[in-house]
Amino acid sequence: MTNQTIKMYRDKIRRVLQALHSPDLQLDKLSDDQYLEEYLHYLYKVVQQDYPELHLIILYISVGLLTFGHIDFLSDAVNSYKQIISSAKPNQHGVGLFSSFYDLFPIPKKLIKKISGRTIMERVEETEEWILKHKQNLKWDKENEVYVLKDSSIEEE
Repeated sequence: MTNQTIKMYRDKIRRVLQALHSPDLQLDKLSDDQYLEEYLHYLYKVVQQDYPELHLIILYISVGLLTFGHIDFLSDAVNSYKQIISSAKPNQHGVGLFSSFYDLFPIPKKLIKKISGRTIMERVEETEEWILKHKQNLKWDKENEVYVLKDSSIEEE
């Protein structure tokens, strides 16, 4: 079963990859999720090694990998996001990707309500803090394509 929200993020990432015109990208295979996941891993290594200043690209790659359950890319996504929003002219596409954290992770509604009036940087930092605090208790639900809490009592915090 494909989560429609996750599908939307993956499709957005596919469009970005198509726009980049990478010679290594096999466009005919891009619609296959397994190929996309493998290509994102490959591209992540290339960009981190050769172009670490491309924060928007790193953000897209990291969010893409998060949509496949690779929580280890969370810090790259957050750090890239912080770089983008602290720049003089934040890229609106990058800013919009922050909502993926609320779609992918079981962020408590109480926390979302608490931080709703804060600056974007404060919202990013508090959301990251919550995810990192509960990282060991998060697992990827492959069928529903979202992170879930192993201990549901945490949802009430």
